[in-house]
Amino acid sequence: MKSKRYFNTTGFCMPERHYMIDPLRNQKIIFDLIEKPQYFTIHAPRQTGRF
Repeated sequence: MKSKRYFNTTGFCMPERHYMIDPLRNQKIIFDLIEKPQYFTIHAPRQTGRF
């Protein structure tokens, strides 16, 4: 039986187990803000980027 996917906030993401969002989905908007230059924030779960 195939298990349901879920949002992972505790470790490495596996596409077959976890929902994933393309990190470059808004790259044009981000690069436009950098070129202007304007400030922006990127929000992520507290443990993002830790090993």
